[in-house]
Amino acid sequence: MDVCQGLAALHERGIVHRDLKPHNVLLTESGNRAKLSDMGLCKQLVPEQSSFESHHGPGGSSGWQAPEQLIARDGGAARQSRSMDVFSLGCILYYCMTGGRHPFGDNHYERDARILRGDPVLPPLAAAGAEAFNLVSSCLAREPLRRPAVGAILAHPLWWGDERRLGFLVDISDRVENEDREPDTSLLAAMEAYAGVALSGPGSEAPDGSAPAAGLSAALSAALSSSAISNWGACLPPELVANLGRYRRYDYTSLRDLLRVVRNKRNHFREMPPTLQAMLGPLPAGFLRFFVGRFPCLLLAVYVFALQHLADEPTLQQYWGDGGSGAEPFVRTFMTSYGNRIRPIKVGQQQQQQQQQQQQAGTALTETIAPGGASAVAVANAGGEEPARNTAASPAAAAPPTSSATAATVASASAAAAGADSQFCRVSRGEGVS
Repeated sequence: MDVCQGLAALHERGIVHRDLKPHNVLLTESGNRAKLSDMGLCKQLVPEQSSFESHHGPGGSSGWQAPEQLIARDGGAARQSRSMDVFSLGCILYYCMTGGRHPFGDNHYERDARILRGDPVLPPLAAAGAEAFNLVSSCLAREPLRRPAVGAILAHPLWWGDERRLGFLVDISDRVENEDREPDTSLLAAMEAYAGVALSGPGSEAPDGSAPAAGLSAALSAALSSSAISNWGACLPPELVANLGRYRRYDYTSLRDLLRVVRNKRNHFREMPPTLQAMLGPLPAGFLRFFVGRFPCLLLAVYVFALQHLADEPTLQQYWGDGGSGAEPFVRTFMTSYGNRIRPIKVGQQQQQQQQQQQQAGTALTETIAPGGASAVAVANAGGEEPARNTAASPAAAAPPTSSATAATVASASAAAAGADSQFCRVSRGEGVS
């Protein structure tokens, strides 16, 4: 982070470093801060200037130069800009995240050729997480215009703390909560299109698909492509699923409903049973780890969705660098990596049209009250979460609240969550209510 901030300070002053590499990053005596050094090859841009010719040589050191520097070194015509520093920064970040490995291979003689081809060795980076993979891969783009600006790099969720990450997921959940009641449900459909990535399990942090990215082996691609989860309820402990069913009905294939769980349980964490608090807590680190450990691409997928569809939302401006415009390379890299998984998995176009026609005709969606009438709703809602909202068939009548019924709730909830063949996993809410 210190290196990124140092480079941002240079670029804000119109200075291009031109020789970034691990050897030019110095650590303070305490080891807690990093400083950029060796400014001998820096180039000062004049006001309104964004690039320059290579009259004074390409700059940089072999193995750490951007493609345009290598082209200039061999006498080719290639303008240089701040973007060359971003490429070298990507090399440094890769080096740090992989324990000293080089993004273009361990063979010194082949590195420059791989850089010119745009052929990084990406698999080792997957262990650093989906956000790291997205950021570093974007920095290593062959074309200068496809790399992010340093301001966007600093705003990337890779650098966010636990509280900020969790707050972002909650804010997005708040924003899309009632989209199913709008005449135009296209925003909700767009979010659900990302479910194939967001609901992927561990091992999906790197790209998948029938068209592997450069540097990604076919074996790794095949392994990652099998990690998509069609039913997120099956990934949660049965005790939590049973607790969820007391307050509302969730669609376990829906990305919006998973975000609802994150939001509701975070907002009502203190009201959960002590066993669930211990399982999900503490806030924010333990809580966030509970969900992203099961869905490691959740944050990145929601981030890219929001960049594409909610970048102008006033309440979300705190999460974007440069108003979100400089983050386009992150979206492009995401689509290149996971594009084969971006597909609607919940609501078909015909069903959307039927819903819109019903709303336009003034047909109200049926709200089914929980079994037992208003008093049962009040008891179920005593924990502070909103009562279950049901637009499907009414559940069976509630069984009397007994200890055996409570145990049955956990069992039935677990079985419902595991039923991946059903689009909607229904959990009886009447059992266990006292």
